[in-house]
Amino acid sequence: MGNYVGAAVVIADGTDYEVHADLWCRRDPPRMVRSFGGPSPVGGGGISWGGTLTASGELDAFAMHDASTLTLRVEDGTEAAFTFGNGGDIGKGVLTIRGSGTVPFDCN
Repeated sequence: MGNYVGAAVVIADGTDYEVHADLWCRRDPPRMVRSFGGPSPVGGGGISWGGTLTASGELDAFAMHDASTLTLRVEDGTEAAFTFGNGGDIGKGVLTIRGSGTVPFDCN
């Protein structure tokens, strides 16, 4: 499981918003299924990631939340798409996210 805590930029419908990111990632283990030869591992190797973003305020948080296209850029310039999850406190600028696709930070 890896973590990223630090500055990031959300690109929401082409507009950049500076945020503080507190992110996690984990590797999904294979699950065991029955087969004719006994238990066999299936799947796994995938990576899940998500966390929270803290915007500079309520207006920025609402603007990001209402956007159609979302990309997160971390300090080294790596970018990844994400969606908003349940939770957070948009009134305080805190948004919960779920990543999709490539993890934008080291997941070791």
